[in-house]
Amino acid sequence: MIELNSISKKFLKSKKEIIALNNINFKFELGKFYAIMGNSGSGKSTLLNIVGLLDKPTSGILCINDTDTSMFNEKQNNMIRLNEIGYVFQECYLCENLNVFENIMLPLMINKKLSEKEKIKIVNDLLNMINLYNRINHFPKELSGGEKQRVAIARSLVNNPRIILADEPTGNLDKNNEEMIFSLFKKLANIGKCVIVVSHSEFIKKYADKILYLDNGIIRGD
Repeated sequence: MIELNSISKKFLKSKKEIIALNNINFKFELGKFYAIMGNSGSGKSTLLNIVGLLDKPTSGILCINDTDTSMFNEKQNNMIRLNEIGYVFQECYLCENLNVFENIMLPLMINKKLSEKEKIKIVNDLLNMINLYNRINHFPKELSGGEKQRVAIARSLVNNPRIILADEPTGNLDKNNEEMIFSLFKKLANIGKCVIVVSHSEFIKKYADKILYLDNGIIRGD
């Protein structure tokens, strides 16, 4: 599904070369929940951004669905991100002037393959899945942190992507909401999604199928 072949990423900072990722080789599969852990600055978010086509490696090849992405133009990247990848950030980035239903519907507005009726059903089904149908008309300011994050996860799923990427999605949540979010990611993996989550939380170990430890841009173990 996702294959990293000798992926490296280097930055220049104050004329000094910083190696964020160093010759990463790994394959992510559908139906599994992967946790990426490590100290701050170990390369976790950089790795996630490369897998999500938000950044390009300095060297190496990233393959998605057995296709080398190195020659993709921005339009091709956008199509993969739209159809294959759902991204969840620590900050939920909900539109404050849209209610819950409208926030989840937003990515579907440019999907011309579905009828309005089909779009409404998708959003309603997702609201039931995240157990927030009773908040359908509420605005972000009326939601708790955990509820906002569940809305953000539902929004990432509206185009039925096979890959779910999340960067510290529970960093601002309490323990109960944190475990609720990890449990939801586990359910998504169980229905065939490839779920990759960057986290510092020890609770993720209870739910993840595989844990990757990054240290100075190198996978030290899993």
